[in-house]
Amino acid sequence: FDWTISEVRDYKFSLIEEACANYDIAGLELDFLRHWVRFKPGTPQTERREITTQFVQRVRDMLDRTASARGLPRRRLCIRVPAKAEVRPGQGVDLGDLAKAGVGMVNLSYSYFTWQDESVATAREEAGSDLALYAEMTHCTMTGKATNGSGTQPFLRTTDDQFYTTAQMAYEQGATGVSFFNF
Repeated sequence: FDWTISEVRDYKFSLIEEACANYDIAGLELDFLRHWVRFKPGTPQTERREITTQFVQRVRDMLDRTASARGLPRRRLCIRVPAKAEVRPGQGVDLGDLAKAGVGMVNLSYSYFTWQDESVATAREEAGSDLALYAEMTHCTMTGKATNGSGTQPFLRTTDDQFYTTAQMAYEQGATGVSFFNF
């Protein structure tokens, strides 16, 4: 689906709105990583950023409206985004803009891997101090070459020491916390 087409965004929004209007959820995470190709090649990054930010603002407004209608406290809004900063602009993800649009938490992810780098520090610079930043960790630290297509590659399990070290590095860079994503 090409998010430059408003009907695509409207369809995605309607699915989210239905759940929020009918269930007493405490919050929502928009996963901008799982299906990360939302724009056709050639779509300018500024347009991608505007579309993504407007969508998130629309979701924030709907979360507030439906929580109020159900007599609930303000619902949390989280986004799961690539940890690698240089990937985010191509996806229309600007952490500062999204924080202003009402995102309260960002889950920085390397998808299938636990990774140790400066991604939290970079995101903290982009987002400012008020946004909750979490470093996502998974059960996998490295894969080898696929033997028979995607999903057949061997992988190493993340060890306890790697989890502890990755978490400590994230906290030292300004993370609010760490999350564990298990496929």
